[in-house]
Amino acid sequence: MFARYVGISEHIRRAMQWRFLQRYGVPCEEFERPHAVATIDAPALFIHNRDDQKTRFEGGIALATTWPNARLHATSGLGHRRILQDGAVINHTVDFPANRVEFRRASDADWQTVPMY
Repeated sequence: MFARYVGISEHIRRAMQWRFLQRYGVPCEEFERPHAVATIDAPALFIHNRDDQKTRFEGGIALATTWPNARLHATSGLGHRRILQDGAVINHTVDFPANRVEFRRASDADWQTVPMY
């Protein structure tokens, strides 16, 4: 995903991953999300917009379902940046550490609502 985002060719991406494996003895997949968050023992709140064109909603669902103590708050119509200015999102973000709002776990049902681009 990172390689696509910054415009690295497939050939260069494969070479970078091979070099990483040779140097550190660990495949890059070990650091990719959502695999990398599966053992984190801390609460997390993922707020993700279903209509986000920059970061796909299914990525948020994957992280929220893999992170053991994570919650997902899905929004609609806010896109990638307006989500940061939404009053409800701000309130949820402030209330989460204080345990003033109960957010549900992400589930298989969330995958059924993923927009197709």
